[in-house]
Amino acid sequence: MPRQVYIICSLGGAEDKATGLISLFHVLETVNIVRRPPDRGMSPITIRTTAVWMRTEGDDESVEYEFQSIFRSPPHGTEAIIRAGQFSFGKPLFRFVADITFMSFDGPGTLTAVHRIRKIEEGSTWLSQEYSIMLEEQTPAEADVPGEG
Repeated sequence: MPRQVYIICSLGGAEDKATGLISLFHVLETVNIVRRPPDRGMSPITIRTTAVWMRTEGDDESVEYEFQSIFRSPPHGTEAIIRAGQFSFGKPLFRFVADITFMSFDGPGTLTAVHRIRKIEEGSTWLSQEYSIMLEEQTPAEADVPGEG
């Protein structure tokens, strides 16, 4: 059965085409939410989710899996699928990258990125890994937002 390697949320990243190694920039732990009047709006934020899974010994590399990249948002834990599809483990590691732009957040709390996979066969169970980002609310006076004000 495949196993989790990691899931990380960041503001960006790059891949070395020669080696396949990646660098992630601005790994997110906290995002400050600044409430503004409706006519000012929020500055959009694009979050990149990078999730890696490993084929384990005994896993058939030709077996098809389905995957879902999801964000669970506060305050009600609403889930939004941002990317879904199918894959098979042609290599020992399989990396998924998904970007989503948030125009707003419903409130402070924990924003959770979830990546899950399962075999494409009846009765198979999802394997999941999660990454949490704290959403903290600030007043406009508390915020130090470059280019705004």
